[in-house]
Parts: sequence; structure tokens; C-alpha cells
Amino acid sequence: GGLARSLSLQFVGTQIDLIPHTGVIIDGVEHFFGGGLQRQHHATFTSSHGIRPVEVKEMGATSKSSVEIDQWLRANDHRFTMSTYNLLSHNCNNFSHAFLTECLGLEGVPAYILNIPSQFLQSPMGAMVAPMLQNMYQ
Repeated sequence: GGLARSLSLQFVGTQIDLIPHTGVIIDGVEHFFGGGLQRQHHATFTSSHGIRPVEVKEMGATSKSSVEIDQWLRANDHRFTMSTYNLLSHNCNNFSHAFLTECLGLEGVPAYILNIPSQFLQSPMGAMVAPMLQNMYQ
């Protein structure tokens, strides 16, 4: 199940199995993009945001030190701010992908997750609400 899966065909005209949130967990701390770059113990994140993982995917090990990770986060915080956030084109999934590939040297977020916004926008409902969503970010 899932609400997205059960209602998407009816409302969007195409089946979308999930509306994902992604973050990167290192040593129990989740790094994520939500109103800026944030980090929080994963257990605290899930309880405070009411989000339980549907899937946790092991992405591998990195040779980066915590100092190198912090340097990358500071050097890139301007890319991931409240003003740069866009639900359809620059969201938590895009941050997780950049963090995994650019900073940690690992495989990125799976394409099926990164492609959900374009899948939605290609639907009749997506085309109808896209202008309204874009106006929210101007």
C-alpha cells in the first residue's frame, strides 16, 4: 500500500508508488535538506517529523573524515537554503544525491526516486498544478 500508491492513479492519472524523503545517515546522524542543510540523530528525526523509513538502502562506506564532510557541507550550504528549495526540482532527494556523489564518492540516489517529480509533471494533474507550484517559489 501507501497513500501515494492508492490515490495517485485516481488523482494524477499515473501510478506514483511513493513521495520520498531521502537523507544520508552517517554514524546514526541524518543529514538532510529541509529549510537549509540540517543534521539530526536519525531516531530523533523520525520521531519529530513523523516519518518512518519505507526503505533504508546501504550506500557503502566512505573514506572521508568528519572534517572533510563538514567542509563540504559548509562549502555547499549556499546551494541548499530555504530560498533555493523547490519541491519539484531542488529538494531533499537532490541534496542526498549531491552529498553522496560529490562529497562521499558513493553511488547516488536511485533514478526512480529522482524522476518522481518529472513523472508527476508529465501527468495531466501535474501539468495543471505545475504553474501554481512554481509560483510558490518566486
